[in-house]
Amino acid sequence: MFHPTEDNPYWVYVINELEGSIDSFTYSDTTGELTYTGNTVYTFTEGATGDKYASEIAISPSGKFVYTSTRYSTAGTSRAGRAPSVSLR
Repeated sequence: MFHPTEDNPYWVYVINELEGSIDSFTYSDTTGELTYTGNTVYTFTEGATGDKYASEIAISPSGKFVYTSTRYSTAGTSRAGRAPSVSLR
């Protein structure tokens, strides 16, 4: 998903469903090249157990917040929680 603001249209966030993580990239509109920034953020809290799958990514219109949802497959239940704030840049 591309960052939505005109001030910073060159950030791209990719959600990795099976890993439960988000990677950030920079984008060159000249070459079309994506460059990994070296930053991976996990969508689940530390100590979470069982399979964790990321399922959705959204960015607020201001570009200030990136939201994700995560599915847990443990015993067929779903848990919700608030992850700590992290920087994706």
